[in-house]
Amino acid sequence: MRLDLHSEQPRQPLYPQLAELVKDATYVDLAVAFVTKFGTDAILEIVNRLKGRAEVRLLVSVLFPTNLISIARLAELIDVHIHLASMGEAEKIHGQFHSKVMLIEREDSSRTVVIGSHNWTEYGLNGENLEASLIVDCMETDSIVAQTREHIEACRLVSERFNPTRMDFYETIQRQFQPKLPAVKAKKFPGFEPSDVFAILAEDWTDSGRISGELYVHLPIEFDGEIETQMPVWIFLFEKDTLFGHSYPLPEPTLCIGNVITKDLGDEHSISPDSKGYFIRDIAKPTLEVATSIPRRAYNQLLMIANFDKRGQSERVPLFHNGTGPNFVPALEAAPEHDVYADAYDDADEELGMDSPQNRATPARMVPTFMIAESILKVPFQFVLPPTARLLVESFGQQELQSSNKMPVRVKFEEPLAMSNFACVAKFKSNPNLTDIVYSSSD
Repeated sequence: MRLDLHSEQPRQPLYPQLAELVKDATYVDLAVAFVTKFGTDAILEIVNRLKGRAEVRLLVSVLFPTNLISIARLAELIDVHIHLASMGEAEKIHGQFHSKVMLIEREDSSRTVVIGSHNWTEYGLNGENLEASLIVDCMETDSIVAQTREHIEACRLVSERFNPTRMDFYETIQRQFQPKLPAVKAKKFPGFEPSDVFAILAEDWTDSGRISGELYVHLPIEFDGEIETQMPVWIFLFEKDTLFGHSYPLPEPTLCIGNVITKDLGDEHSISPDSKGYFIRDIAKPTLEVATSIPRRAYNQLLMIANFDKRGQSERVPLFHNGTGPNFVPALEAAPEHDVYADAYDDADEELGMDSPQNRATPARMVPTFMIAESILKVPFQFVLPPTARLLVESFGQQELQSSNKMPVRVKFEEPLAMSNFACVAKFKSNPNLTDIVYSSSD
C-alpha cells in the first residue's frame, strides 16, 4: 500500500493526476458532495477517455453549488444518485451528505482510493483552493477498500437515483437551503380577479322595500389606512335574525353596492332631511338601521360615509381574499429519513431494536419527498362558505393547473388580520366560475 498526500499549494491542480489514475480503470465510483459544471465536464472527459471500458457512477448532494442542469445531462450517460438533504429546523445544514471519496478499480485487483477535501468544482480541482486529499494505492484485499465501499454504499442507501422528471423538485430543495438563489416565479391561482372592496355582511333591520341613500358606519381606527375615498363598498344584507349565530347554509343575501364618500374623526355630520340615511353602529355585529341622526363616535373610532344602492338580484358571497396575491408557490413535503430510506436502517433496527432508548432519544431527520403547489388564501367570512369550500377550491386549482403543472395542489384558508367576522377590506374576489365551484356542494 502506498499513500500520497496531495496538498494544494496554489495552482497545483488535482484533476490531471486523477485523469491519469483512471486510464486503466474498470470501475470508477464517486461520492462527492458538490459537483459544478466544471466537475461534470471533468467526469465526462473521464467517461469519454474510458470509451465504455469502465462503468462510472456518481453520488452527489442536491445542495448548491451542485449544478443540477449539468448533472441531468451527465445522468443520461452514467449512473447518478442524488442525496436530497435533511430538513432540520434548528440547523438546516446539519446531517447533510458531505463526502469527497473516489474509488478506482482495475482488472488486476489494484485499487486507488482518493479521499479528502476536494469537491468537483473548478476551484477544487483546478488548484485555486487550498485543499488536501489522500491518494491511497492499494489492493483489493486491503481493508480500506471494503471500508470505502461500505461508506459509498451507505451514501447510496440514503440517496435516490437521479430522476430528470423531478428537476423542479431538486431545484426547489436547493432554493430552500440557499435563499440567495433566484426564487421560483409564483403561479397565479386561477379564478380570482383584482377587486379592492370594503365588504360588509349585515342583517337588514330596516323593513324597507328599496334601500338606497347614504350609509354611516363607525369603524375602529385600524381600518383607517385600508379604506380610501371612492373605494367600492359591498353590503351583503341578510334577513333579520338569519346571520348572527347561524351556521351554513345561510340564506342567499341581497347585494348593495356603493362607494366611500369620506372618512374622518369629526362629529360635524348630520343627515339631510331630504336624503335617506342608514347606520351601522357596530362593525363587529353589523345591523343596518334607518338613521335620522348620527350617534357620537367613540374615541377609538372613525366615521365612514358611503352612498349605496340595493341591487335588484340576490348574490352569493364571493370568495374574497385580502392577501398580497392569490398565488401558488412551491413547497416541500417531508418524511422521516427512517421511512424514506427504510433499507438503510434495517440492519441498525435489528441491532438496536425499534423501541430501544437510543432510537427513542434520537429525533428523526426529515427528508424532502416531493413538491407541492401551495396557496395560502386570506379568506374572510369562512362561516358563510360550505364546509367543503377549501377542498373544492383545491380541486379547481388542480384542474386549472393540470396542463402545465403536474404537482399536487394544497390550499390553506387563513383569516385576514384587519377584520371582524363580518367586515373586511378585500383585494381579490372569485370570478363566477370559481364562485359556482365553491357553492356547488349546496346545489
